Amino acid sequence: FSVIQDPNGNSPMHPNYLYRSDMDGSFAPINSMGESDANGLHNRYQNLSLPIYHLTGWWDIFIDGQIETYKNVMENNDLTVQSNQKLVIGPWTHATIGQDAVADITYPSSVFDVLIAGDVSNVSATNLNGVVQGEVASWLRYLLNYETGKVIGEPKVLIPESNTWQNIGTYDVRIPSENYYIEYSDFLNYLGGYQDLQAMPTEIRQGTTIIPYSLDVPTDSMNQTPGQTALNNPATPTVDYSNIPNIRYYVPGPVADGVPQNATVGNYWEGSDVFPLQSGIQEQTYFLHSNGVVDTLIPNSVEAPLSYNHNPDNPVITVGGGNLSVPTPQFDRVSAGPMNYADPNFAPYTMDRPDVLQFETDFIEDSLTIIGIPKAKIYAQTTPNGTNSGLTDTDFFVRIIDVYPDGREYFVVEGAINARARDYAKSLVNNNENINLPFTNINIGQVYEYEFNLLPIAYSFGHQHKMKVLISSSNWPRYQSNPNIPIENGAFFRREPNDGKTYLFNQTTYTPRIAEQEISFSPSEPSQIILPVRKNNFVSSAIVNNTSQFNTYPNPTKEGFYIDNNKSNSIYSYTLTNLMNQIVKKESNLKGVSYVDLVPLPSSVYLLSISNSNGIVSTTKIVKQ
Repeated sequence: FSVIQDPNGNSPMHPNYLYRSDMDGSFAPINSMGESDANGLHNRYQNLSLPIYHLTGWWDIFIDGQIETYKNVMENNDLTVQSNQKLVIGPWTHATIGQDAVADITYPSSVFDVLIAGDVSNVSATNLNGVVQGEVASWLRYLLNYETGKVIGEPKVLIPESNTWQNIGTYDVRIPSENYYIEYSDFLNYLGGYQDLQAMPTEIRQGTTIIPYSLDVPTDSMNQTPGQTALNNPATPTVDYSNIPNIRYYVPGPVADGVPQNATVGNYWEGSDVFPLQSGIQEQTYFLHSNGVVDTLIPNSVEAPLSYNHNPDNPVITVGGGNLSVPTPQFDRVSAGPMNYADPNFAPYTMDRPDVLQFETDFIEDSLTIIGIPKAKIYAQTTPNGTNSGLTDTDFFVRIIDVYPDGREYFVVEGAINARARDYAKSLVNNNENINLPFTNINIGQVYEYEFNLLPIAYSFGHQHKMKVLISSSNWPRYQSNPNIPIENGAFFRREPNDGKTYLFNQTTYTPRIAEQEISFSPSEPSQIILPVRKNNFVSSAIVNNTSQFNTYPNPTKEGFYIDNNKSNSIYSYTLTNLMNQIVKKESNLKGVSYVDLVPLPSSVYLLSISNSNGIVSTTKIVKQ
């Protein structure tokens, strides 16, 4: 299907593919009745009236699509629909949603502050408690039964009426013979081996005679979990979701890195009504240099370019990231999420090889938190072997890695650019998608500016960590390995390494060819990445400016914390601000030990400033989990 062109000559890989309207909810038009109509004047997102629980992870293969779906729903509907949308983004791959163990990292218990599916360590059809205790089930039950004005009865499972007669010996049966509804708890008890399905309507046919029958469908008691009893009708959910932010996202941070200052860096949930965030974030440009350094200083002179050879038949291998079923190089597990690139099983395939350029920052003195959509701007030229003129095509990939003090190197986020799609990619960077921009080949040996988005991410680099940037021209099999040849307008050439396929361009037959890729570093061509950095990032250290005058505990906390004036009789006051510099709590004329209640506030990082009459000031980061 991927090579079938539309009447305009475009392959399905192009954003303006004519038949996209049949497959993509963002483009498929409908009429006023909500039915598909090529001449319809309505967007499918305008036809929604139901609540949606959008659930994804930073390393889910569908992360960008899930965020776009949420945004489209919010932008095309009224407040009634908007109020029934929840977006949850955790530190997960598609296959590990709701879990704490993700790829090569096990996150702290703060992951379970948003409990997706109860006891996710052992959720199955035989462990019903985990199912009914999770937020997903609670959210559905809240909306179906307990939201004001929407009491429509306990959720049910429907087995629809069957129109098929099945032959059993001398007679035929039809089951169920009418729609059969099963109460929520009854269905779970059936799966768990505790309760039969009672009185399922059935018909038995012998010749022309049809006999109605009521059939009890027996459960399998072998499914029962030792020590667990059957569920009664689960209690009314007590969570008022109207008070929960529409968007909640987890900010992954350092895990077991041995650095005490990083105990409260990252690994917490935050709430928002929009994503990317519209305040509290500023773009910070990090420039790449030919000596392998990443810093915030633009090159002040022309630096020597760096080059490597991209061989489409010997590609860099995908390790980690937003994959669904891509295997590791050893084919022993799925390659997804924050995998350790320094693992000797991975490094030779994906990082420590001559066709990957590596750039690294100095040690991060405090911490660095990014939340949003990073960008890359790479100045590069390509020259296939055996030629120095003509047309061609190629790809570039940028990956960002967290280098731990002990040598571990975890995947953070990545992005990709196809040279032919450079203009379209730039329209996405500028938040002005133009699907009609043509895909065009590039000139051999000419420097081009490639500006493109990386995938969405929230992440905290800890104290004494480093940030590494990798540039390559392949990342297979997540992405096709570009053959470095020109492609016809509107076309797409599907291939795999070493498959022997050729391609006909302008009456010339091309085979995949090795290309020299050259990256520029200069004041006029400064290759760089642009990160959405949290403002006032200095507050990510455990203590910004502190004296022994005040103690705060517990920290991190789930409900509140104490301010202890160390038995001093002096009067003090405090101000608590969020990371957007907004005051969320303040109090004065305090003495001794005071309690600060954080229950009404969302899980986040706050800056506590305390001052007394003697002019002593303490500034401390408070983490509400």
